[in-house]
Amino acid sequence: LTPRGHAQAQALAASIDRAPDLIAVSGYRRAQETAAPLRERFPAARVEEWAIHECAALSDANREGTTPAQRRPLVAAYWERCDPDYVDGEGAESFVQLIARADAFRQQLREVSAEFALFVGHGLFTRTLLWLHFARPTTLDAQQMRAYRGFISGFQIPNASVLKVYRNSARELLFGAPSVAHLPPELRPAVAAPTPRTQED
Repeated sequence: LTPRGHAQAQALAASIDRAPDLIAVSGYRRAQETAAPLRERFPAARVEEWAIHECAALSDANREGTTPAQRRPLVAAYWERCDPDYVDGEGAESFVQLIARADAFRQQLREVSAEFALFVGHGLFTRTLLWLHFARPTTLDAQQMRAYRGFISGFQIPNASVLKVYRNSARELLFGAPSVAHLPPELRPAVAAPTPRTQED
């Protein structure tokens, strides 16, 4: 995280007024650092690493030791290929596997035993979850992959934002809208043209 990102993480933790039973965090460093102030503030909370990281579009060989600028055309090629089953190599996942991971998380949300839980993940994965929830695709073909790209390109999940998810008595999930109202004005991210992120840590 940048110094601004660390300040946003501190402000996020300070805004939580109820101790969580669970803090679930992506394994990516950016999420781990964002969760650190939450773990510090709520030391009694159970902490777990969940598979809520960004889309692993690129293989380890194409990702390690490269800059975001070097990865950008490779990521673009992944999406332009529009092959739901394509895997770039070891350490990568296909679009089908990404959606399966998001669906598994959706099921975990329905079944998690915690009364109040915090999940620290990433914007693209959150948009993936929302697309899956609202689009409810019955098949994952090239057309659906293009529809997904259009959906996630249409809006952003700002850094350090909060998206509330409620679960009713029938274990159905109800999603709120992403909000940065808990951040002081000087730490609220400016809204820019959305750019899907994949492995930009």
